[in-house]
Order: sequence, then structure tokens, then C-alpha cells
Amino acid sequence: MKSNLNNLSIQKEVNRMSRIMAAARNDVLVVGADTQLTNSYNHTKQFDSKKIFYDKNIVICILGTIEILTSGGNIMLTDYILDAINEYKTNDIFSVTENLLKKIEEVYAKLRLTDSNTDILIFWQEEGYFYLNTVEVNFRGRHYPFGKVMQANKHLYIFNNHFLQTGEGIKNPDIIVSEIYNIEPIDFVTAGIQSAIHDETLTTIGGSVYSVKMDKEGEVKMHVNGISEDSL
Repeated sequence: MKSNLNNLSIQKEVNRMSRIMAAARNDVLVVGADTQLTNSYNHTKQFDSKKIFYDKNIVICILGTIEILTSGGNIMLTDYILDAINEYKTNDIFSVTENLLKKIEEVYAKLRLTDSNTDILIFWQEEGYFYLNTVEVNFRGRHYPFGKVMQANKHLYIFNNHFLQTGEGIKNPDIIVSEIYNIEPIDFVTAGIQSAIHDETLTTIGGSVYSVKMDKEGEVKMHVNGISEDSL
């Protein structure tokens, strides 16, 4: 719910941890996440939480705090991501990213979310290349784990032949990006997240694996546990 933030008081912050992985060759990108929702206040769990949003040429993931319970109702930060996905149809990736981050920062500042953070992962396709931008937003503002991506330096953030993993269980650093070759991205991502789901020490990861597969023309298709939705 989008509201006048000046008139709201925070009641509870709801954290949703996750395991997110991505892998790309030169011809295909796959981004996946588990689907468990863990309410850090009452410790209840759901298994249909959507953490990946996409359209042609763009995929945005979110983890950390994405829902805030206030005196005026729930604020879903995913609403701003959906706006960004729609905005990307007519605007460049950098203005879309900036608008999205400003909206999330405003929520943190006006509701004084001092003990939380929200991580945003943005993948996009441009001229046959896959790119990655990672941003953490908290009460102090934003942090770029790998530096700020801009038009002038975007060539440094090409994601082809790389993989990423982040979320519960990933530490020191808490987001890893490395080179990888000769893998099938959908199998690699699905197996990696399923391994985390089956790890009983990781209590906030569960459900199914939802993945988005993008080709080098930017066309996207959803997969569930490694199987295309078209085949389900």
C-alpha cells in the first residue's frame, strides 16, 4: 500500500530472508529465489512469497525488509519495484533505478526504520549483454557493494559468464559474484537454491524455486523448480 508517509507510525517491521542466485552465459541469464516468507515478528511462514519481478529486458530481486506494518496498513516495497518494472518500458535503466531507490529511502527515512535493510538486485539486458547492479538501502541511505553503476562505467558490470549468490547462509562477504563457465544456468541456479532449502540450519529458506530465464534478446520466461511454466 502506498500512503502519505508523514501521517503514519510504524508498528512492526516484517523481514523476509531468502536465498537468491543468478548465473549467466553469453546467451542466457537465470535469476532464481526460494519462495518462503518468514515473519520476523510472529515467526509464521508462508511458501508463496514472490521475490523476483520481471519484464522484457529486466529482472529485479528483493530481500531483507520488504513489508512494513504501520498504523495506516501494510506498506509493500514490492509495489515500488512493480512501478519500476513498468517505468522501464519507456525510460532508461539509470533513471528507473534512481527513482526506485529514492522511494525506498523515503520509506526508511520517514518511518525511521533504524534496524532494517533492504537489498535490491537489478539485472538487465542491453545490446546482447547482461548487466548487474546491487544496492542495499537502510536508514543511513544506500550502499553499493560493488560500486555505483552508471552509463560511463556499465561495461565493468557485465554479468555474462558470472554467477551470484546472496541471502541467509552466505557470509563474508554476504553477496558473492564470481566468474563461471561451462554450466547450464537453470540447472545450476535451481540446484543451488534447492540445496539451501534442504539445509535445516537455514530456517528462513523454503518452498519452491522460482526462476526467471532471459535470453540475449531480453525475452523472459518463468520456471518453477527448473521446469518452464509452459510445461507445467
